Amino acid sequence: MARRRGLALLLAAALLLAGCGKKGFPATVQGVTISGAPKRVAVLSEHLAEAAVGMGYGGQIAGVCDGSRLPGLEDAQPVGTALLPDGAAIAELKADLVLSTQPLPEGTVDCPVVVLAAPTTLEGLSGFYRDIAACFAGERAEEGRLFAADAESWVAALDEKIGDADRPSFAVLCDPRGYLAGTGTLEADLFGRLLGENTAAAAEGYATLEGMAEPEVLFCTDALTLEELQRLPGFAEMACVQEGRVVFLQMAPFERCSSALFLQLIPAVTAQYPQVFGGWDGGQGQAYS
Repeated sequence: MARRRGLALLLAAALLLAGCGKKGFPATVQGVTISGAPKRVAVLSEHLAEAAVGMGYGGQIAGVCDGSRLPGLEDAQPVGTALLPDGAAIAELKADLVLSTQPLPEGTVDCPVVVLAAPTTLEGLSGFYRDIAACFAGERAEEGRLFAADAESWVAALDEKIGDADRPSFAVLCDPRGYLAGTGTLEADLFGRLLGENTAAAAEGYATLEGMAEPEVLFCTDALTLEELQRLPGFAEMACVQEGRVVFLQMAPFERCSSALFLQLIPAVTAQYPQVFGGWDGGQGQAYS
C-alpha cells in the first residue's frame, strides 16, 4: 500500500511538472492554434527571427530564411523565404511551427503557420511582440508583455516630457533613392507621436518627395552622407539640408521592427527639444549608431 501511495505521489508530481512545462498552451495567435510549446520553428522572415532571438527564443528556431546571418542562429537550416518557402526543407527539418510574413500556398507544410505582418503603428508593434512571444511560449508569455510595455511606456514618457513644447515638422528619408515615410508606415507613426506635422503625410506608404512641403528637420538614412544628400535632387534645395538640420539614423531596425529602433528614435527625437532635454549642436547634422 505504501509503495502504491509513493508511486501515486511520483506520478502526480510528474504530471504537475509536465503541466508547468506547457503553461500557456494551447495558444491561439492570429487565428491559428498552437497545441504545445514548439521546439523546431521555421522562421521565413529575418525580422521575425531577430525579434524572437531578442526575446530569448533562439534555441527553439531550427530553420531560417535564405541568406540569414543572425548571430546565434548559425546552425539553423535555410528553408526559403516568405514569398518562396521551401516545403521540402521545412519537412526535412520536421518543423512543428512556421512563422511567416505572408500566407503560404496550401499544402506547403503540414504544421501550423502563423502569419505576422510588419506593424505600421506603435500599437501594432506592441501586438507584434506579444504575438511572437505567444508563438514560442504561449499566450501568457511574459516576454511579449514586457517588450510591448517598454515600447509603449518609452513613447508615452517622451510625449509627456515634451508636453507643450513647439514640435517641429519633419520628414523621414528611409531610402537613399529618395523614398520618404508617408501615412501608414511605422517610421511616420512613431516620429509623428513625438514631433509636429509629417510633411510627407499626404503620401501613402513610402513615396518620393514630389509635392511635399519642406520639413523643419529631416531624419535621414545613414546610407547617405550630408554631402550626398546635398547633391540629391529635391533635397539639395531644402533649407534644413543646407543648414544641417538633418539627423542620420540606422533605418534597418525600423524595417526589421527590432526593439533596437528605440536606440535610434529616442536620441534623434530628444535632440529636437534642447529646452527640454539639453543642447543640440544644430550644425552639420547628427548621426546615431
